[in-house]
Amino acid sequence: PLTGIGNDNLQKVIQAKAELREGVNTWNPEQFHKAKDMFLGLLLEEGSDAAYLHYYIALCDYRLVAYEMSENQTDAAAMHTADAEKHLEKAMELKPDWGEPCALYASMLGFEIALDWNKAMSLSMEIGAYFGKAFDLDPDNPRITPLKGLSELHTPAQFGGAPDSAIETLTHAAEMFEAE
Repeated sequence: PLTGIGNDNLQKVIQAKAELREGVNTWNPEQFHKAKDMFLGLLLEEGSDAAYLHYYIALCDYRLVAYEMSENQTDAAAMHTADAEKHLEKAMELKPDWGEPCALYASMLGFEIALDWNKAMSLSMEIGAYFGKAFDLDPDNPRITPLKGLSELHTPAQFGGAPDSAIETLTHAAEMFEAE
């Protein structure tokens, strides 16, 4: 998926990914912001047709939203959810055969529901459709399966969530990562 990234910027992509990974490892929102800023800078340099950069900007927002929800910072979470969705829509438009943006988009819709339960009925069907599309496009991708498992875990039973199914999906995801 590194299509659209110039050779001069590959090292910068690696650095931005490392910053994001460190943010995940230390649960530090400043590193999520820093990584996002690095990816945004690369997007300015490369042009807006780099699906990979749009995806990683959205992934930074995903991590920020998870952090902000844990800290009850709902206004910031809503802003980063909207930003992520915008970048994922662009990534899906630019690279319609790539499943990861579809799965991450489904996860962002889940955050939207967490922020406003009134959206549950309308968005739950979309979530299922985006996960379905992600698996259709990329059935063996180990980065899609854990997002689906987390969605199953956090979705109330009346909307199709199931802890047993989530454990099964997350176990399968771990096996997929081991095999990769």
